[in-house]
Amino acid sequence: MSDRYTLLGLAHPRTPWPSMLSSLATNGGAPIEYVACLTADEVRAVLMAGRVVSAVLLDASSTHLDRDLVSAIRSSGVSPIGVESNRSPRDWDSLNCDAVLNEEFDRDDLLSAVRRHARPVDDIPSVKRAILDRADRSARGDLIAVMGTGGSGSTTIAMALAQGLGATDSSVALLDGVRRADMAMYHHVGEILPGLPELVDAFRTGTCDPDDIRALTFTIEARGYDLMLGLRRPRDWATLRPPSTVAAIEGLTRSYSKLVAEVDPDTDSEQTTGSADINDRHLLTLHLARNADVFFVVTTPTMKGLNDLANLAMELQQMGVDSARVIAVFNRSKRSPVNRSRLNATWARLAALENLAPAPTAMHVPDGRAVESIHRDASPLPDSLCAPLARAAIHVLETHGERQTASVEPALVATSELGTRLDPSAA
Repeated sequence: MSDRYTLLGLAHPRTPWPSMLSSLATNGGAPIEYVACLTADEVRAVLMAGRVVSAVLLDASSTHLDRDLVSAIRSSGVSPIGVESNRSPRDWDSLNCDAVLNEEFDRDDLLSAVRRHARPVDDIPSVKRAILDRADRSARGDLIAVMGTGGSGSTTIAMALAQGLGATDSSVALLDGVRRADMAMYHHVGEILPGLPELVDAFRTGTCDPDDIRALTFTIEARGYDLMLGLRRPRDWATLRPPSTVAAIEGLTRSYSKLVAEVDPDTDSEQTTGSADINDRHLLTLHLARNADVFFVVTTPTMKGLNDLANLAMELQQMGVDSARVIAVFNRSKRSPVNRSRLNATWARLAALENLAPAPTAMHVPDGRAVESIHRDASPLPDSLCAPLARAAIHVLETHGERQTASVEPALVATSELGTRLDPSAA
């Protein structure tokens, strides 16, 4: 087996060689894996996350290329390789790169430089070492998922739930697990990384210890929890490979006593559609649905909201989620006891029609007129919103305990039994 190399690339958007490298990596034209980076900060974040990298290709025309970046790459034990550009000449001697490629380099030029100056990924020890022994792997915090259709306010509910839990627990994290991630905007963090992609990268070759995982989050002191940012672009789900992503989520649950994760309301899987791509696209939702100890389904107190709630609750039940662990949240509900009583009665009848037994517990969150201004100022959410959500989650946890998930691996079937199953006359 030939040696393989992982290459990072920092290039100007108009530079042609990144496309060539992507093609070589995708088509197997060269024993490389190529990861494109947009900024120097992204290069540093990937290296700090512990991903095993052989070399970084640095485009001379990139405005992010400087001596500090080359030094940071070297400090990470990675080889910096420059790529010339007719548009932007560089003093490569002062930058101190290991090698410099011509702007029109080909496959052989690349492999010659990489083999001379970089190490194959199999020869590079993982930066992150597992410090959890086998006995610790089963120990994890409580996992709470929040799901809602567009416009239901599920993001606000997830933030309020995390803040409510953080009021009495100093080890709470909030994960932005939706494809169109908005948590960075709502929290005014001012950064787009590090986040979930860097966490997943860190688990590609090993296991992070809790301190390293927490270093990839943003501490939201005013609300009492740590924030793990999500995808930077909706299409980035394609970069989250299942084994590393699942390990990253498990790492988060071992690092915090409670993890609140907002997920998309998409539960289609390979089992239901026959498409592996669909399964990967909905990976976060599917994994959390199969492992969450509590599941909040957020909707609006409207006819469509009731219909959405019934559909989502039914899909979760079909995935094996116990309805007793599901909490239906009617967001922006009227304060009138009569209206709420009618809504509860309608929901109970609808749940019975959908054979949801028992019907998921329903709770009502009143319309908060000041919520928009709170989001604008990134100030703490009111305790009247956060505390009831936290109490509801804790009640389910105390009543039902940690969820015992069944293995999703296929079961072996004896040949004789298979024949019996396939022969209708044997029934």
